[in-house]
Amino acid sequence: NAMPQKVEKRREFLINLVFIIAVLGLLYVFFKYMFWITAPFIFAFLLAIILQKPLRFLDKKTKNKYHGFWSILLVILSICVVIIPLGFLISALISKIIDFAKYLLDLASDLPTLLTTLEDKLLSFGKFLPERAYESFSTTISTWFNDILENSTSKALTVDFNTIKSGVTTGVSGVVSVVKNIPSILIAIVISIIAWIFMTKDYNKIVKFIQLQLPEEKRNVPVEIKQVFTKNVLRISRAYGLIMCITFFELFLGFSILRLTGIMSNKYFVWIA
Repeated sequence: NAMPQKVEKRREFLINLVFIIAVLGLLYVFFKYMFWITAPFIFAFLLAIILQKPLRFLDKKTKNKYHGFWSILLVILSICVVIIPLGFLISALISKIIDFAKYLLDLASDLPTLLTTLEDKLLSFGKFLPERAYESFSTTISTWFNDILENSTSKALTVDFNTIKSGVTTGVSGVVSVVKNIPSILIAIVISIIAWIFMTKDYNKIVKFIQLQLPEEKRNVPVEIKQVFTKNVLRISRAYGLIMCITFFELFLGFSILRLTGIMSNKYFVWIA
């Protein structure tokens, strides 16, 4: 009896191993060859899940008489109120990031001047100290900056303009590639919106169809996955989002004080935060 049990355990292990390898292989093939083809539909389905709660509320109030109308209206409102403003915000953010990168390149192009300016700012900031403390402070700061400018640290901080040029060229080529793909992106957006409307309207039918494809004992898996996602993943995301917001406002407040006191004069302190 001991031998058949060992053989059975090995067989189960091998079956599970082959199953895991097959799943990983299918995921690899999917993400490499099929993800971008199916991305509009996946994105539309995720958005349809978000709209189910308000849609059920409206269906309950109208006794399911205008289910299709409410589905279309919610999608249109989501596009107008959330997605379009979000698109403009992302576009403005990208523009500001590009300007900030140019600003950093301008600073880095004349490193000695930058270090001298920073030294002067620190020395002027320390003038509130008592005379002896200020002398010690100014001597330490001046010595430190002179060491940076004179010794090998200065060489380590010099800018490799060939690297910058290569990076800028790569960035420009990436932008050109995106511009060339704009027609494909627009088509994908239109397909996503149409799929979003239909999936919002027929969400329950889609979920039932998926459940019917699963073995009977596994038919509650999609519901359980959704519950785990809403209870755990969203809660963790909300917590991390709150931590990021608190950190941003702390840095924003600190940089604002530094700017008001004249220590920090650049206009990109919001993006640094």
